[in-house]
Amino acid sequence: MYFVTAMKENHLAEILDDCVMNGANPEQLNQVANLARQCVTMKGEERPTMKEVAMELEGLMIL
Repeated sequence: MYFVTAMKENHLAEILDDCVMNGANPEQLNQVANLARQCVTMKGEERPTMKEVAMELEGLMIL
């Protein structure tokens, strides 16, 4: 819940480790964080499948 709350309040940078933040693309970090938020959603039918997660991550790696 702490992660989800931080995402809602736009405080992602405060909860990520410094080594993750250093040299990282903020847009890609937000996309990965949004994907992670979807994965921890309480309602199972709203969660992405592992195949959808893999495809999303592959797309981010290409960028």
